[in-house]
Amino acid sequence: MRRVEIFNTLNWEAVTLHSSKVRWGEAEPDPKSVWLEDRIEETHYLSLPTVYFQGLEDGVNPRDLSEDLHRKFSGPFERIALQNVGHFQQREDADTVTRELAPFLEAAPKRNR
Repeated sequence: MRRVEIFNTLNWEAVTLHSSKVRWGEAEPDPKSVWLEDRIEETHYLSLPTVYFQGLEDGVNPRDLSEDLHRKFSGPFERIALQNVGHFQQREDADTVTRELAPFLEAAPKRNR
């Protein structure tokens, strides 16, 4: 129920559209979030273990935006490209996402020891 409340109380559509336009270089970031953009730019590497799912038909985050993403990670990183999948990988190919994500999550307690 919490998720439904958020969608009903926030201007979700406008925020989402603006976020996409900023990502595509078609709009300036919201002044309230510039600090976060600056922080992202300052971050050279992330050391946390990461698995990244890329829908090869994603029109929001095209595949070329994630091809070099591994360079931002000093810890374990795996990019999993999904054929015939768009932006909502967990909905469009739930079986593959679950199959690939389960071993990653099962290994998490071992990594944290």
